Amino acid sequence: MDQFKVVVRQSLESNAETTYNNDLQQKAVEALMSKCEFAENSPQGVLDYYKKMINENLENEAIQVGMTLDDYISKYYGMTKEEYNTKVEDGATNSTKQSMVCMKIASLEKFKITDKELDEEIDKNYANFGFDSAEAYKKSGNPEDYRNSLLINKVLQFLVDNAKVTEETKEENSVESSTENATLGFEPNLETTEETTTAE
Repeated sequence: MDQFKVVVRQSLESNAETTYNNDLQQKAVEALMSKCEFAENSPQGVLDYYKKMINENLENEAIQVGMTLDDYISKYYGMTKEEYNTKVEDGATNSTKQSMVCMKIASLEKFKITDKELDEEIDKNYANFGFDSAEAYKKSGNPEDYRNSLLINKVLQFLVDNAKVTEETKEENSVESSTENATLGFEPNLETTEETTTAE
């Protein structure tokens, strides 16, 4: 039992540290973005990529609970399809801008993800992407997207490491942070009561 408590505590501490670091990364890039000027229209190819990522993330969530995407966003996000499409557009636009800023910093700082680093990360994570082997993932055509994702993460950590962190009040620190994956920008309402579920 004591060993179990140690494992649980270590897991909670690790999750808390990851969440804190993600919050710092998000705040750092948002602070930087607030000082940048962007073209009125985002690059269409990058924008479409993030739209696809957002839709795929939400579709996978819907599949996991046995629902269609339309029913899922209505039940857990309280949105119509039109409202959802607007959120997707906004989320993809924001992700595109973050990507542009991070890639510019990577260029200025001469950051890169080597083939060795990419292979190591693929070896560790191919199963999380739904593949049976690292080779199968590499043949899927996705490795370069993953390289870009790793590069963005490297830039985000660079921003955190070089940022001036100040203490915030609990209320100020409650601002929502986005994950490294493309999302709608807020969490679904999962506090649906059993009674409400039955009624539906």
